Amino acid sequence: MGTGEGYALMVKSVDIRFDPRKARLVLSRNGVVVDDIWLPGENVYGYALPGETGNPTLIIYLDAIFGGATFDMIQLRYTCSCRIMSLR
Repeated sequence: MGTGEGYALMVKSVDIRFDPRKARLVLSRNGVVVDDIWLPGENVYGYALPGETGNPTLIIYLDAIFGGATFDMIQLRYTCSCRIMSLR
């Protein structure tokens, strides 16, 4: 899934054996992996560029993780690519 500004989010794996269920998400930018995390369902993930503090550059809300007989899937509630400039 492309999120804008060259970011791409890929689901590598889903673990439905435990509660809460977790998904392994790999975030890349322009083809280069920038983060690889396990995120539980109903959770927010924020990514900030290395060296930046404060507000994240990208925010993702993982709403639910579903396990099926033939495939698993995740449901994202929203993704937001944010650039907040200082106001004077």
